[in-house]
Amino acid sequence: MANKTNKNKLRIFFEVVFWLLFSILIACIFFIKISSSNANLPVKSFLIQSGSMEPTIMTGDVVLVQSSDTYKQRDVITFYDHGKRVVTHRILDVTQGPQGEEYITQGDNNQTPDIAPVPKSDVIGKHALTIPKLGYLVAKSKTKTGIILLIVIPATIIIYDEIKKIKTSVENKKTEQKD
Repeated sequence: MANKTNKNKLRIFFEVVFWLLFSILIACIFFIKISSSNANLPVKSFLIQSGSMEPTIMTGDVVLVQSSDTYKQRDVITFYDHGKRVVTHRILDVTQGPQGEEYITQGDNNQTPDIAPVPKSDVIGKHALTIPKLGYLVAKSKTKTGIILLIVIPATIIIYDEIKKIKTSVENKKTEQKD
Protein backbone atom coordinates (compact mmCIF):
# COMPACT_ATOMS: atom_id res chain seq x y z
CA MET A 1 0.00 0.00 0.00
CA ALA A 2 2.88 2.39 0.84
CA ASN A 3 4.46 1.70 -2.56
CA LYS A 4 1.21 2.69 -4.29
CA THR A 5 1.05 5.91 -2.23
CA ASN A 6 4.63 6.80 -3.20
CA LYS A 7 3.86 6.15 -6.87
CA ASN A 8 0.78 8.39 -6.63
CA LYS A 9 2.81 11.16 -4.98
CA LEU A 10 5.49 10.87 -7.65
CA ARG A 11 2.86 10.92 -10.43
CA ILE A 12 1.22 13.99 -8.89
CA PHE A 13 4.60 15.70 -8.58
CA PHE A 14 5.41 15.10 -12.26
CA GLU A 15 1.94 16.22 -13.32
CA VAL A 16 2.31 19.46 -11.37
CA VAL A 17 5.77 20.10 -12.84
CA PHE A 18 4.54 19.31 -16.36
CA TRP A 19 1.52 21.62 -16.11
CA LEU A 20 3.56 24.37 -14.48
CA LEU A 21 6.15 24.28 -17.26
CA PHE A 22 3.43 24.01 -19.90
CA SER A 23 1.59 27.01 -18.41
CA ILE A 24 4.79 29.06 -18.34
CA LEU A 25 5.45 28.16 -21.98
CA ILE A 26 1.92 29.15 -23.06
CA ALA A 27 2.17 32.38 -21.05
CA CYS A 28 5.48 33.21 -22.74
CA ILE A 29 4.10 32.52 -26.20
CA PHE A 30 1.01 34.61 -25.43
CA PHE A 31 3.17 37.48 -24.11
CA ILE A 32 5.44 37.34 -27.14
CA LYS A 33 2.52 37.41 -29.56
CA ILE A 34 0.91 40.34 -27.72
CA SER A 35 4.11 42.33 -27.21
CA SER A 36 5.31 41.92 -30.77
CA SER A 37 2.07 43.43 -32.04
CA ASN A 38 1.62 47.18 -32.06
CA ALA A 39 0.32 47.13 -28.48
CA ASN A 40 1.59 50.06 -26.45
CA LEU A 41 3.42 48.04 -23.79
CA PRO A 42 6.50 49.14 -21.83
CA VAL A 43 8.30 45.93 -22.88
CA LYS A 44 8.23 44.41 -26.36
CA SER A 45 9.59 41.09 -27.56
CA PHE A 46 11.33 40.22 -30.79
CA LEU A 47 12.51 36.95 -32.32
CA ILE A 48 16.15 37.02 -33.44
CA GLN A 49 16.28 35.68 -36.98
CA SER A 50 19.93 36.17 -37.92
CA GLY A 51 23.34 35.54 -36.42
CA SER A 52 24.58 39.14 -36.52
CA MET A 53 24.68 39.40 -32.70
CA GLU A 54 26.16 35.96 -31.97
CA PRO A 55 27.50 34.86 -29.54
CA THR A 56 25.84 37.54 -27.38
CA ILE A 57 22.35 36.85 -28.76
CA MET A 58 21.81 33.70 -30.79
CA THR A 59 19.48 32.97 -33.70
CA GLY A 60 16.18 31.69 -32.28
CA ASP A 61 16.45 33.66 -29.05
CA VAL A 62 13.71 36.06 -28.01
CA VAL A 63 14.81 39.47 -26.76
CA LEU A 64 12.77 41.68 -24.50
CA VAL A 65 13.26 45.35 -25.25
CA GLN A 66 12.34 48.31 -23.07
CA SER A 67 12.08 51.88 -24.31
CA SER A 68 14.44 54.39 -22.74
CA ASP A 69 15.09 58.13 -22.87
CA THR A 70 18.84 57.66 -23.19
CA TYR A 71 21.05 55.29 -25.10
CA LYS A 72 24.83 55.14 -24.81
CA GLN A 73 27.82 53.48 -26.41
CA ARG A 74 27.85 49.66 -25.93
CA ASP A 75 24.06 49.46 -25.37
CA VAL A 76 22.28 46.80 -27.42
CA ILE A 77 19.27 48.43 -29.07
CA THR A 78 16.42 47.31 -31.29
CA PHE A 79 15.49 49.68 -34.08
CA TYR A 80 13.89 50.09 -37.50
CA ASP A 81 16.52 50.21 -40.23
CA HIS A 82 16.17 52.20 -43.45
CA GLY A 83 14.18 49.31 -44.97
CA LYS A 84 11.86 49.36 -41.94
CA ARG A 85 13.07 45.95 -40.81
CA VAL A 86 13.52 45.41 -37.07
CA VAL A 87 17.21 45.01 -36.18
CA THR A 88 18.99 44.39 -32.88
CA HIS A 89 22.61 45.63 -32.81
CA ARG A 90 25.10 47.29 -30.47
CA ILE A 91 25.78 51.05 -30.40
CA LEU A 92 29.38 51.79 -31.39
CA ASP A 93 29.10 55.56 -31.20
CA VAL A 94 26.60 58.33 -30.47
CA THR A 95 26.64 61.27 -32.88
CA GLN A 96 24.55 64.32 -33.78
CA GLY A 97 22.80 64.30 -37.14
CA PRO A 98 20.18 66.40 -38.94
CA GLN A 99 17.39 64.75 -36.90
CA GLY A 100 19.25 65.03 -33.58
CA GLU A 101 20.95 62.16 -31.77
CA GLU A 102 21.96 59.24 -34.00
CA TYR A 103 23.66 55.93 -33.33
CA ILE A 104 26.35 54.12 -35.27
CA THR A 105 25.52 50.44 -34.79
CA GLN A 106 27.04 47.08 -35.58
CA GLY A 107 26.17 43.46 -34.92
CA ASP A 108 28.69 41.76 -32.63
CA ASN A 109 29.29 39.11 -35.32
CA ASN A 110 29.58 41.62 -38.20
CA GLN A 111 32.93 42.85 -39.53
CA THR A 112 31.79 46.40 -40.29
CA PRO A 113 29.32 48.93 -38.86
CA ASP A 114 25.83 49.23 -40.30
CA ILE A 115 25.60 51.40 -43.44
CA ALA A 116 23.42 54.19 -42.09
CA PRO A 117 23.27 55.82 -38.67
CA VAL A 118 20.10 55.14 -36.69
CA PRO A 119 18.10 58.23 -35.67
CA LYS A 120 16.84 58.14 -32.09
CA SER A 121 13.27 58.26 -33.46
CA ASP A 122 13.80 54.84 -35.10
CA VAL A 123 14.92 53.16 -31.86
CA ILE A 124 12.29 50.85 -30.34
CA GLY A 125 14.22 50.26 -27.13
CA LYS A 126 17.17 48.90 -25.23
CA HIS A 127 17.85 45.18 -24.74
CA ALA A 128 16.55 44.11 -21.33
CA LEU A 129 16.55 40.30 -21.40
CA THR A 130 17.27 37.36 -23.67
CA ILE A 131 15.19 34.18 -23.51
CA PRO A 132 17.33 31.52 -25.19
CA LYS A 133 15.78 29.46 -28.01
CA LEU A 134 12.19 30.36 -27.10
CA GLY A 135 11.79 31.75 -30.61
CA TYR A 136 11.91 28.26 -32.06
CA LEU A 137 8.90 27.28 -29.93
CA VAL A 138 7.07 30.47 -30.89
CA ALA A 139 7.73 29.85 -34.58
CA LYS A 140 6.69 26.20 -34.20
CA SER A 141 3.47 27.24 -32.43
CA LYS A 142 2.30 28.83 -35.69
CA THR A 143 2.42 25.53 -37.62
CA LYS A 144 -0.07 22.64 -37.69
CA THR A 145 2.42 20.44 -35.84
CA GLY A 146 2.89 23.13 -33.20
CA ILE A 147 -0.84 23.52 -32.67
CA ILE A 148 -1.16 19.77 -32.23
CA LEU A 149 1.75 19.64 -29.78
CA LEU A 150 0.77 22.72 -27.77
CA ILE A 151 -3.03 22.50 -27.80
CA VAL A 152 -4.51 19.22 -29.04
CA ILE A 153 -2.28 16.78 -27.15
CA PRO A 154 -2.45 18.61 -23.78
CA ALA A 155 -6.22 19.07 -24.18
CA THR A 156 -6.58 15.34 -24.90
CA ILE A 157 -4.51 14.50 -21.81
CA ILE A 158 -6.67 16.80 -19.66
CA ILE A 159 -9.92 15.32 -21.00
CA TYR A 160 -8.63 11.74 -20.56
CA ASP A 161 -7.51 12.50 -17.01
CA GLU A 162 -10.86 14.08 -16.13
CA ILE A 163 -12.81 11.13 -17.58
CA LYS A 164 -10.61 8.76 -15.57
CA LYS A 165 -11.29 10.77 -12.37
CA ILE A 166 -15.04 10.78 -13.02
CA LYS A 167 -15.02 7.03 -13.69
CA THR A 168 -13.08 6.37 -10.46
CA SER A 169 -15.45 8.62 -8.51
CA VAL A 170 -18.52 6.82 -9.90
CA GLU A 171 -17.00 3.42 -9.10
CA ASN A 172 -16.20 4.56 -5.54
CA LYS A 173 -19.79 5.79 -5.05
CA LYS A 174 -21.16 2.46 -6.29
CA THR A 175 -18.89 0.60 -3.88
CA GLU A 176 -19.98 2.86 -1.00
CA GLN A 177 -23.67 2.30 -1.84
CA LYS A 178 -23.22 -1.50 -1.82
CA ASP A 179 -21.62 -1.38 1.63
